[in-house]
Amino acid sequence: MDGTPFWALLSLRPFRFQDEDAILTVLYDITDRKQAEQALQQAEQKYRGIFENALEGIYQSTPDGHYISVNPAFARMMGYASNEEMLSSAHEISREYVDEAGRDEFKRLIQAQGSVTGFERQSYRRDGSIIWISESARAVHDEQGNLLYYEGIIDDITQRKQVEAALRVAEAKYRGIFENAVEGIFRSSPDGTYVEVNPAMATIYGFSSPEAMCQEITNIAQQIYVNSDDRDRFKCLMEAHNEIKDFEYAVYHRDGRVFWISEWARAIRDAEGTLLYYEGSCVDITKRKQEEAALKQQLRELQVEIDQTKRQKEVAAIVETDYFQQLQAEVERLRLFEDGQ
Repeated sequence: MDGTPFWALLSLRPFRFQDEDAILTVLYDITDRKQAEQALQQAEQKYRGIFENALEGIYQSTPDGHYISVNPAFARMMGYASNEEMLSSAHEISREYVDEAGRDEFKRLIQAQGSVTGFERQSYRRDGSIIWISESARAVHDEQGNLLYYEGIIDDITQRKQVEAALRVAEAKYRGIFENAVEGIFRSSPDGTYVEVNPAMATIYGFSSPEAMCQEITNIAQQIYVNSDDRDRFKCLMEAHNEIKDFEYAVYHRDGRVFWISEWARAIRDAEGTLLYYEGSCVDITKRKQEEAALKQQLRELQVEIDQTKRQKEVAAIVETDYFQQLQAEVERLRLFEDGQ
């Protein structure tokens, strides 16, 4: 005995010993059991704290579809004022499922795998409104392997699903614009390859399809730009301003001929500012360039005509001056003098 306190279970039983009344005393050391009970109580308190205060819904349910316990977060998620109200009102879990086959699928998966992770489904709330939830659960068995209950965690993913739906609509809208636009639309990598081009872009450059253009063009600077300095100028402007408008330059058609395009583009960067890719659009301005060249030629020819007319007028003006008339008379007099000699 070292004076250390311990837990004991005392058993007293009267009996006769040598014709005298006696008490049989048995002392059991139950310190280990008490410590185990205390540890269990602490664990239960800890679990209860998590259960009551968790932001996620937590539940236990019977295999036939009735809730054994639900936490406050799950009750609020489903539109109930308290977990007690939910337990007394929500009688059949299968009725929560918008898709009735979902409950059977859930049970099939958990029976086959012992657990499910991220099982997404639509669920009815108390007021009849519909939310999306993600459910992770496992089957709990006794020592003999008999199924006791399911326990799981529920996340309300309605907002995420709404964002995903909006994104799909936006992507479909963008894809429609991308596929049907008259302008060429592209996305290219900093190292000079096309990540994606639309049908109009492929047609402008003479390719049979967007896929063919992306496969064949492996070096934009060499295969597209007639003047490689234009590519360097493009990249410098992008580095300085992240965007260019009405950038005009000569390019090669797939058949080798040269034509002109006007391009709008911007640089797409990540949160750290690292360049990810370029995206933009272009139009064929060859006809406009040809018309501009023809107009410039006409202007040059007109300028020549104007210069010639101006010189003629200047000569005529000189002829009409008194000085020129006197000079012409003097020349005529000299000519007559020479003839008389």
